Amino acid sequence: DWRVESCGVYQGILDPFVPRVLQEAGVQPLSHPPQTFAKVKAEEFDHVVALTAEAAAEARRVGARVTFWDTPNPTEVRGSDLDILAAYRSCRDNLKAKIEKAFGG
Repeated sequence: DWRVESCGVYQGILDPFVPRVLQEAGVQPLSHPPQTFAKVKAEEFDHVVALTAEAAAEARRVGARVTFWDTPNPTEVRGSDLDILAAYRSCRDNLKAKIEKAFGG
């Protein structure tokens, strides 16, 4: 059995580009607002995949077993909506490939 959660280091709002690129790939976007490690309780998971060094450090701080996938942050891309969408799509596709390699398709 698998249980998958998503969280960040800081509380925030849902980035409007995320649901768009997830829906393009046939993935149903999250039905809850973004959450922090405090809400997810990372220490209860067998494994945490962190996408930033800061998230990896926070997960280790709470005692989780961590794999760090250094991932370019698409929110740092500047330009037109097409440029930004391209960054989000690239991030999505790279993460999909890593997930399939690490955990199966």
